[in-house]
Amino acid sequence: MKTVSFSDTIVIFTKDDSIKCFELLTFATSWLFAKAMQDGIPLKGAISHGDLSVNISRQIFFGQPLIDAYLLEEEIAFYGIVIHNTVEKFLNKNIETLVGNDGYKDCLVPFKSGKIKHYILNWVFSVTGEKESEQKENALRLMKAQREQTSGDPRKYIDNTIDIINQIYG
Repeated sequence: MKTVSFSDTIVIFTKDDSIKCFELLTFATSWLFAKAMQDGIPLKGAISHGDLSVNISRQIFFGQPLIDAYLLEEEIAFYGIVIHNTVEKFLNKNIETLVGNDGYKDCLVPFKSGKIKHYILNWVFSVTGEKESEQKENALRLMKAQREQTSGDPRKYIDNTIDIINQIYG
């Protein structure tokens, strides 16, 4: 697994599409996202699947998965990570083999065009707390902290994220 960043973008990619690499990507991405939220840095993003050409030393990255993730991320209207249909296909094909199925949840996701059913990365399970109720409380506390720093239109991202947390944890 490698991580690179440029501008306002973080790209995480793996050497192949094995179950082991996918589980590592899931764990690393949810941990990174939860840590950023705990540090008061709200993020949004997308995970896509496919071949990506990479030259790390020259900082060159291109391929359909990068485009797919970028375009999907642009549509998101909450703090979270949405799963592109290419990853959903991978998930459905390998669901029996994956360790722990709590990493992804099918939710009614807020996009700029409206709410649409999509899988999302469940970053909340990476927030400290042993019980689901503690994870939910801690995630909602993070959103309250963000709310205290935000006014106007950006607050819809906070409200939408709270809705997603409540969908996941009832």
